[in-house]
Amino acid sequence: MEIAADAVLDEKLVSWRLAPRLNAPGRLGAAEPALALLLADSASAAERAAAVEDANTQRRAVQDRLYAEALELLGPEDPGPAIVIGKEGWPAGVVGIIAAKLVDLWQRPAFVVGVDPATKEGRGSARSAGGVNLYQALHQAAAHLQRYGGHAAAAGFSVRADNPAWLEELRAALTASVTALTTTAMTTRRRLPDTATTLTLTSVTSELSRDGISPAVLDAADASAEAQLARGSGPAQAPAGAALDRTLQVDAELPLARVTLPLLRELE
Repeated sequence: MEIAADAVLDEKLVSWRLAPRLNAPGRLGAAEPALALLLADSASAAERAAAVEDANTQRRAVQDRLYAEALELLGPEDPGPAIVIGKEGWPAGVVGIIAAKLVDLWQRPAFVVGVDPATKEGRGSARSAGGVNLYQALHQAAAHLQRYGGHAAAAGFSVRADNPAWLEELRAALTASVTALTTTAMTTRRRLPDTATTLTLTSVTSELSRDGISPAVLDAADASAEAQLARGSGPAQAPAGAALDRTLQVDAELPLARVTLPLLRELE
């Protein structure tokens, strides 16, 4: 990754480009390469940055492999009120990313466990689509856990995986707790209407912010649109003083939580 010398160091650059790279070594094992980069001087910075970039490339490959394996384990059928999966050898530092991607896909809580083959300890991460308090869900299933902690939207836990039935027992317990905490609306995957839809960015702010589109991203979209008009580019030319046509075209089959992805691609 290269960043121009005059690039603005804002929350978007830090959140979407720098932070994932600094986190990558620790997700795969030892975090020392990231610390070494932060402590680097001008003579060693390039070499240490290359090591962190390499770790991030490896992290992406591992993440893609785990996600493909997770989808294979789940199959095409609806997973029910809660997604609970695990596998021996999955790195504990990556399972949270997989849980978030499964929530994005299915719009329900996901609990993903990576099991250490040597110790048979499973370390899991949980993510919620909203409406289900993950800490409460884990608390209700505490008899099947060694440790747990977190908050309503994200949590971590550990479990013994030396019992052949550990995953089935954990799935049953978490499904029961999520079911008890879930409203009827949360068990239905939210989709856009069956026709092509145009959403104004102002309506996205008020109606879809719970699905991951932050005001900062929308501000960036406004700035991008204004820059396009100033350059004389973009989908339409607006006369001076005219209101901007602040719309986002989305596919009718796109889950609402994923509206953020094409929007972010447009802003890159």
